Amino acid sequence: MHNYIIIDVGKTFREQVLRWFTFHKIPRIDSIILTHEHADAILGLDDIRAVQPHSPTNDIDPCHYLTQYAMDSVAEKFPYLVQKKLKEGQEVRGWHSLTGR
Repeated sequence: MHNYIIIDVGKTFREQVLRWFTFHKIPRIDSIILTHEHADAILGLDDIRAVQPHSPTNDIDPCHYLTQYAMDSVAEKFPYLVQKKLKEGQEVRGWHSLTGR
């Protein structure tokens, strides 16, 4: 179930999580929708690992939805986030490509 969905994770993502998630009692992120590949939408991707790291014991694994065009851009800018050969918790998991550009 996707109760907590965030749209875009710009460069101030970490600060916004620290400020607003506690205030609104948001326990986790279930899904992330990236609307486009520009900096204002993706520069906070690296902070997802620090804010909500995945491990087999916490069962927190947010899905990421974005167009294939945006996925190609993310893979180019943040190859270490989409690689499958990293140690558990270092990669961002659950990438889902949406149809369209």
